[in-house]
Amino acid sequence: MKASSASNRRERTAGVAAAAGAVEQPFTNLRFRVAIHGVASPGAVEVVFPTGRIVAAPRGRRQVQFDALVIRRGLTRSADWYAWWRQARRSGRGQQRDVQIVLLDGDGAVALRWVFAGAVPVSYSLSPLNALAGAALIESLELQVSDFQLDQAG
Repeated sequence: MKASSASNRRERTAGVAAAAGAVEQPFTNLRFRVAIHGVASPGAVEVVFPTGRIVAAPRGRRQVQFDALVIRRGLTRSADWYAWWRQARRSGRGQQRDVQIVLLDGDGAVALRWVFAGAVPVSYSLSPLNALAGAALIESLELQVSDFQLDQAG
């Protein structure tokens, strides 16, 4: 009887160890794509996701406020980000576009997708020029968002 109970314990321990080995590893922040409706190739190098906060509103209601979505890329001859910001700055309504941030897994497959519908530029900036550093010149686009959807692949 002792032999069977010891063997049952070993099987249970092996099962627990196998389940522990199946723990999913977190994604890295290295592999992603940014897609902006109407922009051919954003080529972003950094994304700063907006923080969402639930705040009190009049009459006991609650609403969600979001900080800006910030995307950055190396400056090239493409002026599409600047043109979008200039359009939003000159028009009273702003030029809304859908923005997708796609996180890729280790195999390059889509893992998660955040969709920010109706994003509008509120700020455009360039990194400083520095003849001593020789680093890439970065342009940043700050976008106002009012909500987002998270789509999980697989």
